[in-house]
Amino acid sequence: MRCSGSVLRNLTDALFRLGAEEVGQATGVAIAFMRPDLDALDALKRSNLVAVGGSWNSYTSKKLEVILTQYFTEGMTREGLTQRLAEEFAGATERGMAYWEARADLLATRTREIGRISGYERAGITHVQVRAHLDARTSDICKAMHGRIISVANMRAQADAYQKAENAQNLPEMKRIWTLHDTKADLSNIATRDLKGTASPPYHFRCRTTTVAYFGPPSDDPIADLRQRVTDREPARTGDKALVRDRAAQAGFMSDKAARSKFQRHRKNLPTRKLSGYETDARALINDPDAQVLLSARVPERNKDTAPGNVALHAVFARPAPSRHTGETGYLVTVVDLEENTILSHHWRYGVSSEMDITAAQTVTKRKGFWAWLTS
Repeated sequence: MRCSGSVLRNLTDALFRLGAEEVGQATGVAIAFMRPDLDALDALKRSNLVAVGGSWNSYTSKKLEVILTQYFTEGMTREGLTQRLAEEFAGATERGMAYWEARADLLATRTREIGRISGYERAGITHVQVRAHLDARTSDICKAMHGRIISVANMRAQADAYQKAENAQNLPEMKRIWTLHDTKADLSNIATRDLKGTASPPYHFRCRTTTVAYFGPPSDDPIADLRQRVTDREPARTGDKALVRDRAAQAGFMSDKAARSKFQRHRKNLPTRKLSGYETDARALINDPDAQVLLSARVPERNKDTAPGNVALHAVFARPAPSRHTGETGYLVTVVDLEENTILSHHWRYGVSSEMDITAAQTVTKRKGFWAWLTS
């Protein structure tokens, strides 16, 4: 005997509305569903039923109902829901734990995100910003997506096309339209406008990334505008390199205490042997016309505790140089926080990028008359 699907329909309804309500709370707009939203919700309920297909019977349906009731009444987290489903069903059916983790991810994340799309539409939001949960567990793909700007129209088109393919049980088309990537997938050098099958989260199984309403950078802040263009891997504009050089040339230097600490940490690899020459060398690299100029986004120390999702634009001035200590080939670099306009460090390292970069360091180069960002 097969389940009627009422539990799954109720879950879909609740998650869809929850996603929309989250947008309403964040934007201060009361979300009132209109006919298109209700039609989208009905379509989503049907496609979710198709997705789980023959997976449910009366026994598993009762188990599912108990777990989902607890999810909504006891405030169970999505991670808790995933774990509970995996524990309860891995031994109860022929499906393994990985399958139930996937089911939980699709039910609790994708449905919620589709609800958020309706919320954005009703709130009059035209663009959203991707916000990854930045910590030691953050996947490479979510780091590469963090901060990008996605149009709500693209998200709606993706969701509608996915549900159509799901209703037709066209698995290859579903994967193409809404790709669940490997966590190590490399999107770091792909412009947002060129992404295929990648708009709304989730971007991979058990993805924690979400979206927030985006209203654009301040019109009088060229650095904020540049940060967003770097994040979206957009072509640089004539004048960007001069903007970065001019701003960095006026940057303040780190505190005496910080400079002493940085110099002691890096001195064995630096050409200068004296602290008195540390700032001079750092500024000389900024002013070197032959130095490579790179831009990256990273979470600055000032934001790590209070706003870990807020990145700042950093400039890296680099030139090839051997380590004074080992003779190994690498780079001398000066790192500048362009938003605070402060020189953060001058040191030697093997490459121009740092593991601290959320948006990998990209260099500005002139090629065929156009400025372009090239991942270095």
